[in-house]
Amino acid sequence: MRIALITDGIAPYVLGGMQKHSFYLAKYFSKNKIHVDLVHYNDSKYDINAMEFFTEEERKYIHPIVLQFPISAKFPGHYVYKSYKYSCLAFDAIKDQLNTYDFIYTKGFTGWKLISEKHKGNVSCCKIGVKFHGYEIFQIAPEAKAKLQQFILRSFVKTISQQSDIVFSYGGKITDIIKSIGVNPKHIVEIPSGVEKEFIGHSIAFHNEVYRKFVFLGRAERRKGIIELNEVLQKLIVQ
Repeated sequence: MRIALITDGIAPYVLGGMQKHSFYLAKYFSKNKIHVDLVHYNDSKYDINAMEFFTEEERKYIHPIVLQFPISAKFPGHYVYKSYKYSCLAFDAIKDQLNTYDFIYTKGFTGWKLISEKHKGNVSCCKIGVKFHGYEIFQIAPEAKAKLQQFILRSFVKTISQQSDIVFSYGGKITDIIKSIGVNPKHIVEIPSGVEKEFIGHSIAFHNEVYRKFVFLGRAERRKGIIELNEVLQKLIVQ
């Protein structure tokens, strides 16, 4: 089996939650002896050609296709512009071998060009899936800047989601959001997020000393109320 995994980078070459998720997709596809054409780019000082964060056995099944993420001046919508240009680079990189894939998994905007070309009937290929993770742009915006970003991005995300063969969801309210933007429920596949079993503790260590430590792990999204939570915690700690 062969899969094209089109990403906007994998960790640790590019940092982020989506990039970490993409890393594990490539890792566990390869562990299951699935050949992966991995489209990604490098934003770090690591040697991306070494692929040293995968085992020797995993590297046998991962075939990297390294791109350069487009650079442009900052202007309203520059992220959308660069994302579309990157999707065009990804499309050009795999268009001649589309008939060799059993499935194409795209992250965020990376499959934009390919999905559009297939929807128009310009190319023929296997099913294409897309994952936008938390569909943040359809969540409640906490401030004016976020509202503007949502306004710019929503129509593009809606179109890509509607034109994809499969839309991956974390489930719950994320699935409700995906349905609300016009995606056929039959095209939605729910896959909750997970962690490797090595991260799961099997015992609890008890201490006589009383202490409290709060840790936030995740993307610093303003909508999550991290600032307010820190303010409240400081007041509770002082009391």
